[in-house]
Amino acid sequence: MKKENPQDLLTVTEKFRAAVRIRMSEQGLHSLSIAEVCRTAGINRANLYSSHPELISELRQAIGRNAEAKERKKKVHGNDDVTQKLKETEEKYQALLGVCIELNAEVIALRKKLELKIQK
Repeated sequence: MKKENPQDLLTVTEKFRAAVRIRMSEQGLHSLSIAEVCRTAGINRANLYSSHPELISELRQAIGRNAEAKERKKKVHGNDDVTQKLKETEEKYQALLGVCIELNAEVIALRKKLELKIQK
């Protein structure tokens, strides 16, 4: 019996967003590339561009918002400790969210497997 890969149960959108969160937690949003995200997600980059342009646009907008936020942060001094703590907490949250998505897919796969065994 072929072992089910939990990642196969996720949609391209879920894989992409989880990969973005993982890469962001590792290197930050400013240095993300579509190629790196696709490799992390196990998605064909050409397919992503042709079938899911909204995801590309979403990531580019997020990167733009991040750049704008950095500019605003440079203008506003003070609360650096709180800002840094918030940033770290947000990065941890994004990474944990990616893990939750992966674990949810694994739970779904195990439930399907159990259902098949019960039906036999």
